[in-house]
Amino acid sequence: MSQFHRQKNYSSTSNRQQTLSSNNKSQSNETRNYQHHHRYTSPLEKLDKLNNRYVKKKVEQNNKYKALYENGECSKFELSSSLFTQFYINRETSIDVLNDLIDYAYCIQTYSIDTEDQLQQPPTPSEPALIQIQFVHEKDPSIIILIETHHLPPERSSKFDKIKQLC
Repeated sequence: MSQFHRQKNYSSTSNRQQTLSSNNKSQSNETRNYQHHHRYTSPLEKLDKLNNRYVKKKVEQNNKYKALYENGECSKFELSSSLFTQFYINRETSIDVLNDLIDYAYCIQTYSIDTEDQLQQPPTPSEPALIQIQFVHEKDPSIIILIETHHLPPERSSKFDKIKQLC
């Protein structure tokens, strides 16, 4: 092979290597930029970010309302007690009250149920703390039942069975 061929061959090989090298660099930059701009965010991270943003706004809003109330610029919202009657259900509740509530529940067609949990340190699951039941009646005041789950009678008692029947 002549020296001219070798130089030409060498230079074309060198050009290919430079081209490949520059392609690899641009791909590596693209990959780096892609990874930098589009980092995977887990659903838990997204939820945490949303919660932090929501909680911050809620705290600011509550502080604003608190300041308005303290400065006498507004009054507290109070629900008229004539719109509802509430009952706390626990181990001290009499069987007669439970029977009356059960009888009333049979007449009701509209009701709502809400539950609250007592948060525990992870990995321990949350414990039920409160069951809220509202019986909505067309003409009479609503009845709100607050069942305190940490203060229930023993599970084998007749009172506990009545509370289960109420739910």
